[in-house]
Amino acid sequence: MTNSILLVSYFCKLSGKCCFNNLVPLSPFDIFRIAKNLNLKAEELFIKKIFAYKISGSTYFMEPVIQMRSNQVCPFLEKKEELYKCTIYKQRPFACRIFPLKYDPDNDIYLRNERSEARCPECTNSQEKISINDYLLQNEANELSSEYSQYRNLVEKLSLKGYNVKELSGKKLKQKLFFKIQKLLFETFPSSNGEEIYPWAEVEESIQTWVQNYESEN
Repeated sequence: MTNSILLVSYFCKLSGKCCFNNLVPLSPFDIFRIAKNLNLKAEELFIKKIFAYKISGSTYFMEPVIQMRSNQVCPFLEKKEELYKCTIYKQRPFACRIFPLKYDPDNDIYLRNERSEARCPECTNSQEKISINDYLLQNEANELSSEYSQYRNLVEKLSLKGYNVKELSGKKLKQKLFFKIQKLLFETFPSSNGEEIYPWAEVEESIQTWVQNYESEN
């Protein structure tokens, strides 16, 4: 379900303002596509400090974001003459594709994000308007919402079970499992097996099995 009746008045002017001093969250699917495009392993993107972990204020789960450069500019932003362009545009993260909207996975709807709109006033104050469905279609974002929802649902379930930095203190075995889960989710794929898509079903099943085994033994 999407808000097809609502209209978006947003047309990118390539000012680059959305890519300055901004927090871009990443799903494992985003990381996989970017790493694949760059012909790198996901783990290398963390080692090179292109991606970093931030603690989510809602789940207290450690989730990846794009690490801004020292001048607070996205490492994938490139200036050509007076225009700014994304060097990974075709593989850009879900959050970038739906900008300036935000997605509510619980209700499967897209919402206006006033903070994002204020970031790029010259782009969001356009007199031209299109429906949200058309905007999502234009940015190839609609099909990515289901994978993002799968990811968010898993993170929220793990957090509720105590797999978050707020509740792991003093629980060494659970901490060890938590970081094992992090590594599998975000840093393992693409692997040397040459996956063409992120193996979500396999990853989710492994994590659920690990959690069930831990809980049955502890």
